[in-house]
Amino acid sequence: MTILFAAGTPFRFHTPLGLLCLIPVFLLAWNIFRRRRRHALLFSSLIVFGEFPRTLAARLLPAVRALVPLGLALAAVALARPQFGEQNSRVHGEGIAIAICLDRSGSMSQDDFFLDGKRVERFDAVKKIFNDFVLGNGKFTGRPDDKIALVVFGGFVDALCPLTLDHDALADMLRTVQLPAPPVNRFGQKLRDRLFQEESATAIGDALVAAVRRLRESDVKSKVIILLSDGAQNAGAVTAEEAAEMAKSLGIRIYTIGIGTRGTAFDPLEFDEATLRRIAAVTDGKYFSAGNTETLSEVCREIDQFEKTDYEESVFTVYRELYPWFLYPGLALILLGTVLIHTRFRSLP
Repeated sequence: MTILFAAGTPFRFHTPLGLLCLIPVFLLAWNIFRRRRRHALLFSSLIVFGEFPRTLAARLLPAVRALVPLGLALAAVALARPQFGEQNSRVHGEGIAIAICLDRSGSMSQDDFFLDGKRVERFDAVKKIFNDFVLGNGKFTGRPDDKIALVVFGGFVDALCPLTLDHDALADMLRTVQLPAPPVNRFGQKLRDRLFQEESATAIGDALVAAVRRLRESDVKSKVIILLSDGAQNAGAVTAEEAAEMAKSLGIRIYTIGIGTRGTAFDPLEFDEATLRRIAAVTDGKYFSAGNTETLSEVCREIDQFEKTDYEESVFTVYRELYPWFLYPGLALILLGTVLIHTRFRSLP
């Protein structure tokens, strides 16, 4: 249960029922300060006492009596666990939900792309371009209002990041993704390894299913999958066509991007362009061929023009506990009040 004291104010009590403890505290304070008959000594006249000045202790006595109730009140507020939250999503915006499926199979290690004049692997080029696509850099405006998920796949699928507006965290996750590395012996020679062979395969259908599951969780109207792959499906339990039909039934469009250049860096038989075209066509998406870094950038800029959908969201996900600011002063007041009322400010019955 959450209580927001003002619209847009990220303050709440995590357990507001703790505030009910203020009721007995109020009753205790009322009992302390209410007027009541006390035991008294009989004197023939009180005139003589009027000549005595009122001491500092007499003036401070009401404040000392209030220390314990005030400390208990602070402890009750601490029991309700006040928290202050940092808002990490936009309240209003217009955007779409995007699931990026990134191929990390062995063929993505081909170094036929260029970045800043240097030859790089396809995988590194794709990560750089999509980092700019998501965050905005140079010719890209970024996607600040889009919820974006990340799925990476080879022979196995890893739904690395759910739909999120925290794109900095998404970019950090993307930077950690690496291609599968073959095992080597002590002489540096590559060894044949079954697990490496399975990791280097391409399970396009399974990756699309994972992306569909991520998008199905969102209530955003426009949902898109961006699939980047340079090979044909040769692993997985679900075919690419079956996954495309599943996406179509949920109104999800798939944009496919073929990475690489025919006839040079990889065997043309491994580049199943026809399947990538069919996947896109089934869902009313579009197929793009990206043979180099410049083409890939142009493709991403075209995708950057996706339609947008209005949405409203207000989420406070990171909360800082404030109860120590109430609990420790409260305990200190209770202790101080108890000590004073039984020592210097003790009164006769």
